[in-house]
Amino acid sequence: MMAERWGRLTIDGGEHVEGVLRTYLSQIAAVVESVVPRSQCRAVILLGGYGRGEGGVHVEAGRERPHNNLDILVVTRGLLALDLAGVKRRVDAAIAVVSRDWIVAVDVGVISALRLQMSACSVMWYDMRFGHKILLGEADYVRGLSRFTLDGVNPVDFRNLLVNRGTLLLINEMLLGSDETEDMRRTVVRHGVKAIIGYGDAFLFFAGQYHWSYRVRRARMASQTQLSPEFRELYEGAMQFRFRPDYSFYADTDLRAWNCSLLARLEPVHLKVEAALLKRPGLTWEQYSRFPRRNALAGGWLSYRAKLMRLVGLLRRRGFHAGVLPRKARWHEWCTRREVLSFVFPLVAYGLASNYRRVIDGAVDCDSIDRQGVRDAYLDAWARDGDHNYCRARFGDQLPAVVGDA
Repeated sequence: MMAERWGRLTIDGGEHVEGVLRTYLSQIAAVVESVVPRSQCRAVILLGGYGRGEGGVHVEAGRERPHNNLDILVVTRGLLALDLAGVKRRVDAAIAVVSRDWIVAVDVGVISALRLQMSACSVMWYDMRFGHKILLGEADYVRGLSRFTLDGVNPVDFRNLLVNRGTLLLINEMLLGSDETEDMRRTVVRHGVKAIIGYGDAFLFFAGQYHWSYRVRRARMASQTQLSPEFRELYEGAMQFRFRPDYSFYADTDLRAWNCSLLARLEPVHLKVEAALLKRPGLTWEQYSRFPRRNALAGGWLSYRAKLMRLVGLLRRRGFHAGVLPRKARWHEWCTRREVLSFVFPLVAYGLASNYRRVIDGAVDCDSIDRQGVRDAYLDAWARDGDHNYCRARFGDQLPAVVGDA
């Protein structure tokens, strides 16, 4: 049976929680098989912590329970791009029926085999290649995607990972501005843990120490000498929470103060990551902000094709006037919106925005000079152009959920 080949799904969960997860996965496989014909389904893959065999387990009422969502990727074949949305709707609807009483949520993504094969190498695909379970399909299909290597990942992908996780701390600030509920406090803690791990993982990549396994990264961080003992302790605590979460540890914590302290303690790690990405040892935020276009485009600007495509895009946006080239473009007009947000994030997050207002002007739509006003403008831009999952945190069920980050 395929279930017997899945191996462990958690680090140290007992047989009860492992059995619960195997039951869920068997039902997911059966559901997908019932709504997606075999001729159209290349594979069904379990990603994330459970795909790595490192899923989280928490204890509730004396019994172990799964803690993380189940991240499922359906890989199709022989279908047009327009058909994929329909596949996702059918799979989501069928899983919703069987999972009503489950104690974890299921996030489903759908991609064609051709699109996956042609996708740029990213940290998400590298992690998937080496940390996954095949629910349906050939056992060696994903391992055979040989172009997804760590060497092939664009370093900017790790900057984006760090910014994605760091933005969760700004979302925490927004959440903590309202009345605290138990669910909201748990969300804030999870965001904080994700941020710590994300910053640490980005640093490990630039130190040549990143690995797809949480366990290996945890061990490598413990032996790091370039980061402070305080951060290594933070990372170790976040990994402990990742595998075996204990919310009671934060029961009496002032989460506003905790979140603020995280931003302060993570800021020097971010600066080290930017220094490595930009190849500028000893980089300061003043130096970082001095050349916004060059630094925002780190990793892609040397490509002549990239230069040409950006120029074409710029001219399309700005147009011509009386046959004359437009006036000199501001730095952010040469960049994608995601590049702009990744660049301005540290200036917003670490309370530097008022010092570098000339850089932020136009990058985000903000009339205010106080930190909260700049933060809210950044988060509004993030909702549109960064990570649409943010919309769920701000607007709840008023907007449709969009699956996933890496």
